[in-house]
Amino acid sequence: MMSLAYGAIKLSVLFSYRRLFVVNQDTRFGVVTIAAIVIIILWTIAVFFNTIFYCGVHIDVISGNLLEIFQDCPDAFTAVITFFASDLGTGVIVLSFHYQWYKCSPPLLIQASTDESRSGDSTSV
Repeated sequence: MMSLAYGAIKLSVLFSYRRLFVVNQDTRFGVVTIAAIVIIILWTIAVFFNTIFYCGVHIDVISGNLLEIFQDCPDAFTAVITFFASDLGTGVIVLSFHYQWYKCSPPLLIQASTDESRSGDSTSV
């Protein structure tokens, strides 16, 4: 099921953000990422059951091709459009965390190491 895969990908990105950027759980970023994780889990469950039951009792139709699905299920087009629109919305939510973190974080100062700052003698071969 495509919705389960999309949900797992979005959750893995959010958990990666939490692992990398959340130091204190009580920060605004920590609380907002937990809220986004809950939203993505609920979205995944809702879309999964919508995909299974949008055709009523004809569950076997969802494994067919698109022509069969659209012939047997009158509301299939609406369900597909709703899935893609909500997928786009949740994708924007997940990607906005990266943009906000990048925009609000101070620049990293990377100091280049020189031969004088290294400990020990360096010998050339």
